[in-house]
Amino acid sequence: MCSNFEQPVNISQYEYVGFDLDHTLVRYNLKTFCPLIYQLIKDVLIKHPERGNDYYEKLKDHKFHDDLLPHKGVFLNKLTGDILHTLDDDAKKEDANKLKPLCTHFDIPLMSLIGPLIKYNDNDNNIANEIIVQDVLQSFSNIFKGEGTFYQSITSNPQKYVLKRSNKFIQFIREAVASKNKKFFIITNSNETYSNFLLSYALQTNDWKNESWFHKIVYSAQKPNYFKNGKHDELLFNKKIIYFGDHLHGDCLSVKKYTSWDCGAVVEEFATTSSLSSASSSSSSSSSSSSSSSPSSNLPESHILKNKEFYWSKFLHQDCNVVITDVEQLYI
Repeated sequence: MCSNFEQPVNISQYEYVGFDLDHTLVRYNLKTFCPLIYQLIKDVLIKHPERGNDYYEKLKDHKFHDDLLPHKGVFLNKLTGDILHTLDDDAKKEDANKLKPLCTHFDIPLMSLIGPLIKYNDNDNNIANEIIVQDVLQSFSNIFKGEGTFYQSITSNPQKYVLKRSNKFIQFIREAVASKNKKFFIITNSNETYSNFLLSYALQTNDWKNESWFHKIVYSAQKPNYFKNGKHDELLFNKKIIYFGDHLHGDCLSVKKYTSWDCGAVVEEFATTSSLSSASSSSSSSSSSSSSSSPSSNLPESHILKNKEFYWSKFLHQDCNVVITDVEQLYI
């Protein structure tokens, strides 16, 4: 695997090419996306029936720092609020249920919220750190329930949060399908209504429906269990397959562990000197992951277990067949 993650990648050897949707086939503007998630979680916390006014009200004026962004690929200790950069020997001895992998850009605002709350709690010592973590995780889950405030926010103002795909990429998909040279498919945890909205907006057309750009779309897949439980076998793709996704566990590790497919990891951070991206970030110059802003930037120093290597760094280099920063690098 090449270390230049922004080079073009030839997928001509694969008959079927699969994609995750959020942060893979469809990209968000992280400069607005991460603060949105942060604010939505914060709004739920402040309204907490037991601790909203007494404890979480102090977050009211706290802002998401868009220049100091922790990156994905770390672990959250749900009992203490500690952030683990790798699973060293000591961490491996802990009960796995205590650790939550933070594997996608959806998770990044969690760190930016838990950090200050743990710091406040160290000063006041009013509540167990475990309760704080539980409250934040539950509030995070709530913004996606039903129609959810997240979906409402994105669909009411997509131009602020969702990036449109280039005409070149759209033409690439259209021509590959028309020539019957490739079959594309999608496996996403997002629901059908939201997924279809994202596709029509990002691809700038409804032709993807009318012209059957995607051989199969699996909505509300519940990855990683979708792969773990062998549901991918129902697709009956007895062909050479590669699947691209951004979620380090739900997509990449699960595909590698439970399928015979090749695994393509989409790591947007490798394209820029910051984990945040703008609408023009796809043309940013390449830089190594080590030049990204510090993963500990928004977290109290005492709540970080420092280590030389990140758990997911080894996985990307050893187990992924392809690592790219954006699917627009693909060609036939």
